[in-house]
Amino acid sequence: MTPQDLIAAFDTLAEAPNAADRLRELVLQLAVRGKLVPQNPDDEPAEQLLERARQSRLQLVASGEIRAKRLPRLATDELPHEVPAGWAWAQIADCAHDLGQGEPTSRFSYVDVSAIDNEKGTIGETVAVIEPADAPSRARKRVGRGCVIYSTVRPYLNNIAVLDREFDPEPIVSTAFSVLMPHEGISARYLYFYLRSPVFVDYVNAKQKGVAYPAINDGDFQQGYVPVPPAAEQRRIVARVEELMGLLDRLEAARDARETTRQALRDSALAALQQADTHEEVETAWQRIAENIHDLFTTPADIEPLRQTVLQLAVRGRLVPQNPNDEPASALVERAKTQLTAIAAAGRTRVGKDSTEYERDDALPDGWSWAPLQHLVQFIDYRGKTPKKTASGVRLLTAKNIKLGYISLEPEEFVTEADYEKLMTRGFPKEGDVLFTTEAPMGHAALVDLPEKFALAQRTINFHPLAEVNGAYLVILLLSPWFQAELAERATGMTATGIKAAKLRLIRVPVPPDREQHRIVAQIKDLMGLVDNLEKRLAAQRDIHDAFAAAAVHHLET
Repeated sequence: MTPQDLIAAFDTLAEAPNAADRLRELVLQLAVRGKLVPQNPDDEPAEQLLERARQSRLQLVASGEIRAKRLPRLATDELPHEVPAGWAWAQIADCAHDLGQGEPTSRFSYVDVSAIDNEKGTIGETVAVIEPADAPSRARKRVGRGCVIYSTVRPYLNNIAVLDREFDPEPIVSTAFSVLMPHEGISARYLYFYLRSPVFVDYVNAKQKGVAYPAINDGDFQQGYVPVPPAAEQRRIVARVEELMGLLDRLEAARDARETTRQALRDSALAALQQADTHEEVETAWQRIAENIHDLFTTPADIEPLRQTVLQLAVRGRLVPQNPNDEPASALVERAKTQLTAIAAAGRTRVGKDSTEYERDDALPDGWSWAPLQHLVQFIDYRGKTPKKTASGVRLLTAKNIKLGYISLEPEEFVTEADYEKLMTRGFPKEGDVLFTTEAPMGHAALVDLPEKFALAQRTINFHPLAEVNGAYLVILLLSPWFQAELAERATGMTATGIKAAKLRLIRVPVPPDREQHRIVAQIKDLMGLVDNLEKRLAAQRDIHDAFAAAAVHHLET
């Protein structure tokens, strides 16, 4: 692969997820298979340098500098792939040795995973110098300039570096590293690139043991197979890999800069839409987005900010124009309060005591009103009830079934008919009601549109709209960024954040006139249909790019 090949591949695959990472893997894959640079028949074969490495190892063992290790013989039927002429398969222990270990008795430079610059494969400048008295009493591994260190424990696997400089005082690492001092003729940088290659990553994944912190032990690590090129070819491979990786870094940085600019333009366009004060300004801002939509929104992840902006416009009264002939929302609120008073008097709901803490003085569009949520809906609260579940019967919906704007029938759970009658004494959900989750997750809402009867339990509230409150508008309101922020401000809990019904009741919400609620719902339906279609198109486009990238990478590998 030449730089020109890589540029062409990057331009082709740039729209695919993780394009640069795939190409980095491809470069390493080609490198360790002998397909990155041409072979030179005049190079000394790898078998000869491995024989010298074996002799060097025997001398180190004889002098007591390292311990003898017996390795199983290479199983030719287990070799990961074929290698070119002049190459040879070996084990890591054939290519490098460790420097031993012991408990430090003098000051030392402690190299840990945080000191590794993973992008460069080197040790950064911030290496702690530690006095033995300040260090926990445990053995450490010795390292030196030219060593390759490999973290053998997740989540730090693939934290690999070459110690490319001297340290004063002498450096050491923890026993969670494997240490490789290459024998003569074995390039430390070549070993580094091989350890990062998909071939060796697959080997480690197959050999690691443990649950909480999976790791590969030193014995299995040392037995890992290495495709060894001639020494001269190792140098050519290292030079080409570093050239191509540097090129990829520059290409990725340029692409990221373009993406940052695009996101800034997207956010600016959405901000203009959110801050529009009149329906006419909204139309103008929306038109600008529509004219540039294919440039501003290029990934499925771009769609959620657009969806949230539309919801925010709806609850600010900016999505549809106001009609002065509409009956003011204050009349609707009064009728709802009258119904609420009758329901409370019959003992079928609670009414919380109003609080000045919840008062609002934000300006609303003409005809709109602020009202506590409890004045608009009857709370039918099923939180805390956990019925016995059965294999069939009446469907049970829990917080897990209530999604952002829809009801999912997965997971499927049921209760008996008898338990259904006992459980639902607080009231039965009706079509047009709204289901709301108060915890785990908090703030999901969906309109009741199921043809079958169902039971509710576990962290759910059923909102039965009063007077002419539109359930579909209520879902839009509850899912809007404005209301979600109100929830977050009043939520409690650390691991499972939730909202207490007593606080939820009192949140004042913006109420449009009855007719405007219907216009908002219709407009949201149209706009969300367009947004959903755009999201599907982008997702399909991303899948096509992904499949094309996989095919292109496979073609480049072969």
